[in-house]
Amino acid sequence: MEIINLQSTDDIYQQALNLRYDLFFREPGLPKEILVDDLEENSTHVAIVEKSELYAYGRLSEIAKGIFKISQMVVQPKMQGKV
Repeated sequence: MEIINLQSTDDIYQQALNLRYDLFFREPGLPKEILVDDLEENSTHVAIVEKSELYAYGRLSEIAKGIFKISQMVVQPKMQGKV
């Protein structure tokens, strides 16, 4: 496994968006556009992958000088509870 920084053009980033939507927003029926908030563009996007398969994702956003927020953390359901 490896930890990688994502760019919005990466395939893994698109997989992360889909996973975020599936786990957070699909069940309540919210539109997919909800994924892109004010923090999305200027955040650091990090993923754990193995052989180009997304296992987990998280977003780190600076919300004030020197103050950061971790959000949108998701783990593939098949990987939840694994060490």
